[in-house]
Amino acid sequence: MVNLTGTWDWVWWGDPYVNVYEDYKFGFYTTNESRKIDQTVYEASTFLPVWASGNERGGINWGPAYQPVFHWMFINGAFYGFTNLVHNSDGTMYGYDLLPPQGAVKNVLTVGAVSNVPGGYFSPSNVFLASFSSAGPTDDGRIKPDVVAQGVTLFTTYNTSNTAYTPVSGTSFAAPSVAGSLNLLQQLYCDVRGTNRALLASTLKALAIHTADDCGATGPDYSFGWGLMDTPAAAQLITNDLAGDGHSHIKEVDLPNGETIVFPIFATKAIPLKVTICWTDPPGPMLSPSLNPTNLVLINDLDLRVIGPAGSTNMPWVLNPARPSSAATTGDNFRDNVEQVYIALPTNGTYSVQVTHKGNLSNDWQDVSILISGNLPLDKPELAIVDVNRYLAPTNTLGWPSVVGQFYRVQSNTNLIDGTWADLTGDISALRTNIVLGLETNPEPDVLFFRVNEVP
Repeated sequence: MVNLTGTWDWVWWGDPYVNVYEDYKFGFYTTNESRKIDQTVYEASTFLPVWASGNERGGINWGPAYQPVFHWMFINGAFYGFTNLVHNSDGTMYGYDLLPPQGAVKNVLTVGAVSNVPGGYFSPSNVFLASFSSAGPTDDGRIKPDVVAQGVTLFTTYNTSNTAYTPVSGTSFAAPSVAGSLNLLQQLYCDVRGTNRALLASTLKALAIHTADDCGATGPDYSFGWGLMDTPAAAQLITNDLAGDGHSHIKEVDLPNGETIVFPIFATKAIPLKVTICWTDPPGPMLSPSLNPTNLVLINDLDLRVIGPAGSTNMPWVLNPARPSSAATTGDNFRDNVEQVYIALPTNGTYSVQVTHKGNLSNDWQDVSILISGNLPLDKPELAIVDVNRYLAPTNTLGWPSVVGQFYRVQSNTNLIDGTWADLTGDISALRTNIVLGLETNPEPDVLFFRVNEVP
């Protein structure tokens, strides 16, 4: 609302040149906002923006109780008044399609708001979506918001004085708590790992999604996203990741074009099994402004499958944007850059996690974050070169057992007594539980030694 005539009047902020009745930007992947943010995150792989989903659901932001009513239109930088034109309220009649372009970005973590959860989370039934919290889906049907956090009557600083505090509400107050939690999780990861190597943005995003407490119907939805942010659960997963092979629960892998990531996990029927993948996708297409276009904005379409001990294939969650209130089902997810397989009652035994991709990957590769819970840590294999084949000089083929999620580097030396080890390769990402690597040394020395190191 604006006060242009001495009273507060309604304003419709849509673009009548695109659609006379409805604001097309809700859920729309804009070139100057959504796409530019995706481009920034894609180029800065450890930078994860956390964005409020908006406060367009219900209340004053929903619009006037009846129409026609006097209101203004903002066109080409100026206000115009009308009394006889009816404009649709934000979103659909069911409270969906309410995301601003920034909240519709693929590579950000979009946060909705819920009421306080007295006594803490114990089931989906005690988490209530804030009356104002904007819901998805995006125009192309992606799952947004990603997670929710408390955003109702938070006690915080206020602008009435330098010492003022007051209870306030909004998704803009839910999002900062998530951002602060993610920074603490990043610090924890570096502390327990003893490294300054920052987690990928996709890994931080996956941590929030993977460990979130389920809200609403089972699985993700367009109101709560993947659920309520659970920082202690995310911290526990980071700590647990040190057990066994050292990357039992959190893996970052470089997936080359045409390749497949495959590794085993051991499950027990006492604990639900959950596998989540997330990746920072290249910026999507430049779309012409239109109302609710269904053009897919996903560029690299990765696919997660979890194969059971008996050979059954477990598919990831999917939602139907044509029926936004319907519960999630499972199938081929071709919209989101987050996929999750959830097995409530796994059987005892070894499951195979497989990550593939459709078509050709943009730029011939894609970083992907893989998170697993409900699995038992596997023993780490001894790091040693177990296979050396020498073909026509200067080609050598090395093989060694590997841990998916670990990076390795090969070094060479021509004199073990007083020679120095030199890097022969850059970082090598393990896609499977063994690596076979062809190396060329030019010129080929008479004596050459190799060794493999883990990259911290």
